[in-house]
Amino acid sequence: MPGGGNGGLAGTAASGAAGSGAGMGGLAGAASAGTGGEAGSAGEPGVEPNCDLEVGELCIVGTPTDGGHELNVGMPMVFSMKPEGCFSSSCTVLVSSSCSYLSSSSEIYVSGFFCVGSEGDACTDDCGGAPEAMCDAQTKLTAGEYTISIGGAAGALHSKLHFTVPGVVLERDRCTHSL
Repeated sequence: MPGGGNGGLAGTAASGAAGSGAGMGGLAGAASAGTGGEAGSAGEPGVEPNCDLEVGELCIVGTPTDGGHELNVGMPMVFSMKPEGCFSSSCTVLVSSSCSYLSSSSEIYVSGFFCVGSEGDACTDDCGGAPEAMCDAQTKLTAGEYTISIGGAAGALHSKLHFTVPGVVLERDRCTHSL
């Protein structure tokens, strides 16, 4: 059973960059808060970071190959994720992030939370600066077919990831997309 527990649901949480974020526990799982890691700057005095952001893109991370990522039995299950929204490439910084997952025998739901700020005096209006955070699900890949979804309300607005271990997931297929 890929990433699951013993006959029920298993949940865990992983942490991201400096700060805190609530993790999502599951049946037979535990909630956790994100801590430690890289810290960013909140930017201008008096401007608070935006800490109410959910996942906008979720990608499985394996060993990069020509055109995709190789996924093997025993590898850590790791995702890269970016927040939903438009962020300037010239001034957006990641202040904190956290992630958690909930797993059953056939599907894994990954939730992430972001806190972003800005640094510097000028921000471009280009939407190319969504900061990336890594999410280690703290479990290893096992042989089988996986379906990964973004958890919560954001999941209904995005495609699901489908891949098989062992195998290679093509670059165009390794991330969720807005529906």
